[in-house]
Amino acid sequence: FIAVAEEGGESSPVSSKLGTTKFEAMSTYAAQGEQKVFDNATQMAKDLTKFGFNLNLAPIANLEGDNAYSTDAAMASPLVAQGVKGMQENGVISALKTFPVLKDTDKSADDLKASELLPFTAGIANDCGIIIAGDAVMSSIDAENPAFMSKNVIAELLIKELKFNGVVMTSDLSTDYITGNFETAQIVENALNAGVNIFFKPSDIDAYAEAIKNAVANGKITQQQIDDSVTKIIALKYKFGILSQNASSQTATAVSTETATELSTEVATQNATE
Repeated sequence: FIAVAEEGGESSPVSSKLGTTKFEAMSTYAAQGEQKVFDNATQMAKDLTKFGFNLNLAPIANLEGDNAYSTDAAMASPLVAQGVKGMQENGVISALKTFPVLKDTDKSADDLKASELLPFTAGIANDCGIIIAGDAVMSSIDAENPAFMSKNVIAELLIKELKFNGVVMTSDLSTDYITGNFETAQIVENALNAGVNIFFKPSDIDAYAEAIKNAVANGKITQQQIDDSVTKIIALKYKFGILSQNASSQTATAVSTETATELSTEVATQNATE
C-alpha cells in the first residue's frame, strides 16, 4: 500500500504539494448531490494514481468536521457511498474513517446503528476495502477499551452486525493518548483479538513485531489469526492489482514510487487519523 489522506479542503496534501485537482471541503458538495460526489471521487482517484498512490484514508463517514459530507446521517450515507464507489472504481482503495465515532460516547449500539453508523453501513454496502477504527470509548458497549481494542466494537458490532468483511486498520498509534495509556503488548493482544488486521503508525515497529511474536508464543493470539489477517490484506491487494503490478508500470507514473513513498510518509505525519 502507498497511502495518503487526501480528504479535500485543508486536508489535501497531494493537491497542495503536487498541483492536482483542488477540491473544497466535502461538506460544501452535499447540496450538489450524489453525482457530484461520485465525480469528485473519480477525479481524485485519477489524480492519486498518477503519483503511485493506491490507498486513500478517506472518505470521512463521521457526522462532524468540514470533510464530513453532512451532520445528518440520512444525507451523509448516500454521499459516502458515492465517495467510496468513485474512488474504488478508479483503482484507489477507500479507507472509511473513523469507526464508530470520533469522540467518547455512552450511546447504545442500537442508537449508533440508527444514526452515526448509517454512513459506515452505506460504505460497507459499496464494498469499501478498509475501515479505520478509532480510539474513542463506547462506554455502553465496552467501558474499558478504546474502539480499536474492543472485541464488542470490532468483532461484534462492525464485523458481525454490520457484516464488514474487509480489512480493519487502527487509527494513529503514535499519539500521546495511546503511548501514555497502553502497553504495546496490551494493544497488540486486544486489537488482534478484537479483529484488527493492520496497525497504523505504531510508535515502535520493532516492539510491535516482537509483541506479536510473543503473543503467539504465549497463546494470547493464534497463528491462524495472523494468517487470516495476512490473507485479507493479500486478497485486497490482488483485487486492486497491487500485487500484480510490474516494475515498468510502477516507474511509468508521473513520479517515482520512492518519491510517492516519501510524500506518503510526510502526509501521514501531517494528517494523523483522529
